[in-house]
Amino acid sequence: MTQERSVDNISLHGGWLCLDFINTVHEWTVADPEDYLGTYEDVLRWCSKLGALPSEDINQLREAYLRYNDKEYKLLRPFIEGREVLYKLFISIIRQQQVMGDMQDKFNKLLSEALSKLSVDVGAGEEPSYYWEGKELKKPLYPVIKSAYDLLMSGKLNRVKECGACGWVFLDKSKNNSRRWCDMQACGSAVKAKRYYRKKKQEEQN
Repeated sequence: MTQERSVDNISLHGGWLCLDFINTVHEWTVADPEDYLGTYEDVLRWCSKLGALPSEDINQLREAYLRYNDKEYKLLRPFIEGREVLYKLFISIIRQQQVMGDMQDKFNKLLSEALSKLSVDVGAGEEPSYYWEGKELKKPLYPVIKSAYDLLMSGKLNRVKECGACGWVFLDKSKNNSRRWCDMQACGSAVKAKRYYRKKKQEEQN
């Protein structure tokens, strides 16, 4: 029996917060991909799973969500649109294509908003820490956008890749930068099986 897909069992192969956020679409290579973020509760559970926000923040957001009485799609729109911006930004970089100006503008607008909510706490004799201000329901997007900025500035963009099977994006942490699939057991094996099947079929036809 096939397990129903949800944020609770989603695979985390991105290797970086923003890449795992992009991968909340099950398969970017199909026309109508399945979305793991079908409700705002899915967003909160994803945040909890990744540790994107403290549990206290997530609980506060959940309470606010339970009081929310407008249409769900309005609540999800910033996350869906933000994810699309990140996908187009990083896929252009991966494919060595020009990042369109409007896409840069959209990302910079998201970044400006996110960083405006970021505060640093420097305690005596303690390591500095940061936290996200505000209680707005789009708050889970802020750490995702910051992680995208961190990745862009990390010097590791040559290791950000697109899975050759499902279109997920990931940070290649292998020593020789040779990883081709988001997951060898799933996508890598599936592609090899398809190649074997096509080869066998061609041999039978010949």
